[in-house]
Amino acid sequence: MPLLKTILSPIGGGAMTAFVTGGALTTMIFLQYRNKGENGKIFLTLFVFAVILIAGGFYLRQYWGGISKIRATPSWVLICSGITIIMFLIVYWIADLNGNAKWFDSIKPAGTNTLTCYMLPYFAYAIVVLLHLTLPAYMLDGGIGLIKSFLFSLLMVVLAGVLGKWGLRLKL
Repeated sequence: MPLLKTILSPIGGGAMTAFVTGGALTTMIFLQYRNKGENGKIFLTLFVFAVILIAGGFYLRQYWGGISKIRATPSWVLICSGITIIMFLIVYWIADLNGNAKWFDSIKPAGTNTLTCYMLPYFAYAIVVLLHLTLPAYMLDGGIGLIKSFLFSLLMVVLAGVLGKWGLRLKL
């Protein structure tokens, strides 16, 4: 069985495969209705799909080891997939249907300078460790921790945008 395990190891527990397959399915549904100009059906179909995924994730968590990103549990995959579809619908409505794409200019580097944006936190963490910087415990979890994480993410995106304007882009 070691050979079979080696062959299947890139798939792991199937979480990433499920995300990719779900994204492809969502795209196919979206394009099918968009090409016919049926935005109402896009929203209805994908919203119902998202609600089913989220409800299924919460219901099935008792059978699949809870909701854990670290363990990539099926419940986590279902809930995140549902939330992603809802966020996609919101962004589609704001940016494409209402012509407010400029609202997202501040986070555009996350999509245009993606690899740099992805790598920057590793450099930031290294600098924090080298300088022995720490935050008070109350800033590391709960609501304040979420706000801190959001602001840190936004800082990394803005920094990737600045580096991109200076011509620094990481590419594969």
